[in-house]
Amino acid sequence: EVKHGRIAMLAATGLIVQDLVTLPFYNKWYTGEKVWALHDKLVKIGAAWQVLGFLFLLEVPFIQKCVDGTLDGTGDYGFDPLGL
Repeated sequence: EVKHGRIAMLAATGLIVQDLVTLPFYNKWYTGEKVWALHDKLVKIGAAWQVLGFLFLLEVPFIQKCVDGTLDGTGDYGFDPLGL
């Protein structure tokens, strides 16, 4: 649960930042949609499968730990950019 809570906090921060900041090289794909409309656009252009595939690849090491019985349950996966 700790891992999922941390991912949810990062996702919520990302949602806020997406509405406030647009990078210049995104103008080719981004046409002014807000976050709540981006899901439909991702499905329409087929990028949703890429996102799901990437998330699955991120989960593979944790699935392997579950299968091996070595999962410690801490949710610490080494992401600490501020050194907290």
